[in-house]
Amino acid sequence: MIFMRGMQKKKRFYRGLAVLMSAILLAGQYDFPVRAEENAEMPGSEARGGIAETGDSVSGGDAGLAGTIAEYADSVSGGDESLPDDNKDEVNFRIGDTEFTVISDDQVELTKAGTDTLEYKVPDYVQSPRTHKEYRVTSIGEQAFVDCESLESILIPGGVKRIGYCLFANCRSLKSVQLQEGITAIEAGAFLDCECLESILIPVSVLSIGQEAFSGCIRMESAFMQSGIKDIGIRAFYGCRNLKDVRLSDTVINIGQSAFEDCERLESIEIPDSVLNIGSSSFYGCKNLKSVKISESITSVGDWVFCECEGLESIEIPESVITIGEGAFMRCRALKDVRIPSQVTEIADKAFRGCEGLGSIELPSSIEKIGEAAFTSCNSLQSLKIAVKTEEADGRKRIKPISAGEGAFDNNVSGSLRKLTFLTEDGKTELSDTTVPTLEAAREAYQNVNDGDVGDNYWYGWYLGEAPDIGDKDLIHSVTIQVYIDNEEQTDHGRSFMLKKVDEDTWVTDLTRVNNGIYEIYEAADVQSRAAQAAGLDTRVTVEVNGQDAVARVDYYTVTFYDGDMAYSDDTPQRQQTLLKGYLAVRPVDPVKEGVVFREWVTGAQEEEAFDFNRELQEKTAIYAAWTVKEPEEPDNKPEEPEKPEEPEKPEEPDTPEEPDNKPEEPDSKPEGPEKPTEPDNEPEEPEKPTEPDAPEEGNMPEISGISEVSDKPSGGESNEPKTGDASHVEVYATIAMIAGMLYLLLYFADQERGMTEETKKELVSVLVRWAKRGGRLRRYAAIAAIFCLLCYYHSIGKSHALRKSLERA
Repeated sequence: MIFMRGMQKKKRFYRGLAVLMSAILLAGQYDFPVRAEENAEMPGSEARGGIAETGDSVSGGDAGLAGTIAEYADSVSGGDESLPDDNKDEVNFRIGDTEFTVISDDQVELTKAGTDTLEYKVPDYVQSPRTHKEYRVTSIGEQAFVDCESLESILIPGGVKRIGYCLFANCRSLKSVQLQEGITAIEAGAFLDCECLESILIPVSVLSIGQEAFSGCIRMESAFMQSGIKDIGIRAFYGCRNLKDVRLSDTVINIGQSAFEDCERLESIEIPDSVLNIGSSSFYGCKNLKSVKISESITSVGDWVFCECEGLESIEIPESVITIGEGAFMRCRALKDVRIPSQVTEIADKAFRGCEGLGSIELPSSIEKIGEAAFTSCNSLQSLKIAVKTEEADGRKRIKPISAGEGAFDNNVSGSLRKLTFLTEDGKTELSDTTVPTLEAAREAYQNVNDGDVGDNYWYGWYLGEAPDIGDKDLIHSVTIQVYIDNEEQTDHGRSFMLKKVDEDTWVTDLTRVNNGIYEIYEAADVQSRAAQAAGLDTRVTVEVNGQDAVARVDYYTVTFYDGDMAYSDDTPQRQQTLLKGYLAVRPVDPVKEGVVFREWVTGAQEEEAFDFNRELQEKTAIYAAWTVKEPEEPDNKPEEPEKPEEPEKPEEPDTPEEPDNKPEEPDSKPEGPEKPTEPDNEPEEPEKPTEPDAPEEGNMPEISGISEVSDKPSGGESNEPKTGDASHVEVYATIAMIAGMLYLLLYFADQERGMTEETKKELVSVLVRWAKRGGRLRRYAAIAAIFCLLCYYHSIGKSHALRKSLERA
């Protein structure tokens, strides 16, 4: 009886344990505190809605469980005061493919538009699809239409106050833009790289145009600014190379740096009197700009402002200007006459460098300094007038010469052909022997300037004596050949040239003695070949000599061959070539490199387009070697052919038997085919394998070979212990326990009178093990749950019942 009471206690213990484990693990599967914390801390999340949804999905729609979860979430999140509901205004909403953000009680900002839109009209008002509340559109967010490459036209109402940062950047199909009165600012990059935009009319209400607002609008032809605009930002119209008609409003105060740089077709510009500042490089590279009128309010012509305006013929510099900046008119090749205002004190470095058409210049007495190379390469400059400046010294007036920097007047015109004229301080009368100061005093003062040689009769290349009449057309003239390589002038080029008169077989080798006429320029191989009048290389450039010295430009371009980022050196067949403009690059010998095979010459390091060696050179050119990796079969096949007999690696297929676990397991898997009809009672030894599960009698779980997923430590070495927020393992174990507990209860209540023998237990465990091996992870988990249930049932109910029956029979 004592034994029977012990069995009854054990029975009640296991039954209670199973029920308790099932209930606890089922509840623990939802991990309420962790889930609530995660949802509460997640930015932009709604803890209540997220947890309630989780509860519904896990509980299968159990309203009671979902309600409990929702109540718990409310206690964690502190209620729903911060959550939007139908009685509160939304933060943002969507209408079609356009997004809006509420910025006040009655205003919204258009924050994002669809990228497939062709035509778009920004609405004045929109209505929230949820609350049906009406808002006015007063702003468009930054980059709202960026990269809308299909967009062709846009209309923006006056209710919108600003065109935001990069709003239409990269809208490469945008052709038409209508801006209504009310817009006050066009911000930086607003229409950046809108390549199809042809014109823009800016309303009166606009006060500023931001940095790079229209930069890269390469098809824009006209820009009209009505009264109101005060500031034109840095690079506002940079690279608008087809822009030819610009009208600045009379309210503009500032023109930013590089505002109209590289507007190649711009022909004229009138800068209104309201402008106080013209930023550096504002009109740099406007090659067709022919005339410029600068307002009387400007005090400085900034650095590089009109640099490389090659078509600029005349410019009116107002009397208000005090300084002319560095490179201000550099390479204005067509500029012929310049009047320097009487208040200018300094002409900065390179200010007029390369102004090849500049024939004369007059310097007022206010000039104190001329910068380095200020008039270098002004090869037509033959007349210089200087109004002398006097100062009191030792009780009498002395002439104060102008300070000039190195190379201030370096050019290729003979000093004896230049005419230097000294004027009185007011610039109205030429100095003579009778004027005060006298001409002799001026020459002496300038001769003593340390210009490299104080003993000669020159001042920075200008002859201080009597010069011949340069207007006499019967004089023999000189021709200067300027050599440019990659658009950079070269003074020490080492090349030799000769001239051939057009339609005549007359050659001129001394370029300092050239009669009037039109000549073709040839490059001679060297000085000796020029002297011998040997046929040279036709530069395809002509020069006309007509009563004065002439200058001609000959262009060369370099062709550099690259292997990746490295240029081939001069000691290789692929060395750099320097060729005349219009000539063809010479294809070099194909390069060789270990491990790869040369394929072809291409146009870029990343491009695959083959370079055309029949294309005439018009610019500096880079050519890249393209390679193909050698096939390893060619070098490897020869040595590997004798190694073919060494292919015993196929016999290494017996490695499969080296997996000892496979063969013993094969009898488990193969017999399972007939097991379905024969109920594997015919296999006497197989049930012995799972005899090890007897271990659960000491309370341990059975080990099943091949089910590694349920081991405490996975093969990767990482701990299987569930982490905060990671419910994957908890859910797996909870599910197993839940299944086991439920099955146990079913067996207990449905099968109290039937027992289970140890043989039956072993047989069932063996069948479950084999069944688990044939499946995946889900089947293995199910097998573990079933075995757990089976062992709990056997040790708590089945075994005691069977023992009781055996005692009764005894």
